[in-house]
Amino acid sequence: MDVKPAAARRERAAKRAVTEGIAATHLRRQFDGTFGEETAKRFLTSNYDQFVGRRTIPK
Repeated sequence: MDVKPAAARRERAAKRAVTEGIAATHLRRQFDGTFGEETAKRFLTSNYDQFVGRRTIPK
């Protein structure tokens, strides 16, 4: 599939946003009463590159 670079960047950005949202929701639930979803999103955004290689699907 021949995807133009700009389209590929938009697709990666969209996937990243969805992934961060899911992870932030999971962290908010796990740390309910300690951190809010906004704090979790900021953390994930600033540390995204560290987590990309460690993706796991919780059972």
